[in-house]
Amino acid sequence: MTPLRCSPLVLLLSLLHLTSPAQDTFSIVAVDTVTGEVGAAGATCLSVLPLGSLINRLLPGRGAVTAQASVSTLNRDYALQLMQAGRSPAQIIDSLFQNDSNGNPQIRQNLVVDLFNGGGRSAVFTGNQCVAFANHIVGPNYVIAGNILLGQAVLDSMEVRFLNESGDLAQKLMAALQGGKFIGADTRCTQYNTSSLSAYLRVAQPSDSVEQYRLDLNVASNPLVLIFESVDSLQRMFDQWLLTNAERPTSGSGIQVYPQPATTTVIISGIGLEKLTVCDLQGRKMPLRVEARSERQVRLSLNGWAAGIYCIRAGRQTERLLVLP
Repeated sequence: MTPLRCSPLVLLLSLLHLTSPAQDTFSIVAVDTVTGEVGAAGATCLSVLPLGSLINRLLPGRGAVTAQASVSTLNRDYALQLMQAGRSPAQIIDSLFQNDSNGNPQIRQNLVVDLFNGGGRSAVFTGNQCVAFANHIVGPNYVIAGNILLGQAVLDSMEVRFLNESGDLAQKLMAALQGGKFIGADTRCTQYNTSSLSAYLRVAQPSDSVEQYRLDLNVASNPLVLIFESVDSLQRMFDQWLLTNAERPTSGSGIQVYPQPATTTVIISGIGLEKLTVCDLQGRKMPLRVEARSERQVRLSLNGWAAGIYCIRAGRQTERLLVLP
């Protein structure tokens, strides 16, 4: 893919929200064609809270749209209306170009993905007047895009982390953000020794409403008060969310883990245990010391394991969390 280079521009401010100064610098929209979940995540080197609702809209059971670079909330909402009307991602992108809220689509980045006939569709536009470095990557069920970036490596790393994460959609989106966590990924944040100051993660299940999603997390630091790495702060918030939702069914879950929290041993019961794996939050597989095994139950020794959170997987689509205090 040939990178798109963009010239600098003056961002427009409007109390009527025609545009916003928030330039979401690296982001992803994606759908899960198995569970029907739709989601988005992103980060920027501006203190924006909540960033997610400013630039993104999810249509549960259908898809996701993000309007970034020189953000137009009118474009964002128009894209959602087009999706509700049944337009494809490509048609939505074309219509946004033809009907930009202030007649200048070249200062925008628009990302669209949806569910269609058991698969995914995606489309994206990066205007030639976005702030360099700006580019995008299009996959069958995801779009990754950014502007004011350190370079193409930010987007490439996000894609690798997204594709290699075997968890559910929320975990894959969080992994993608971690892939973009370079110091100065948003080049404005080089002075703060961070990748970004604000970040968000949101996922909707098919049964969710347009106004309320299953997962909607936002963090922002203020360079005048306190500076922190927003992606890591979002990761900690997400980890805590996972803990409080540890018993939720995910992707056809069929296992149980007890006791929680565990100490020296843990018992895992259910189906798919012949493909049992346990990973830490960095994705490293743990060596399994089996004390007892039956067709539907395994008891593991945890001696020597560090305190923390581990992800237990039985096959490709079954997950539970294990907590060691």
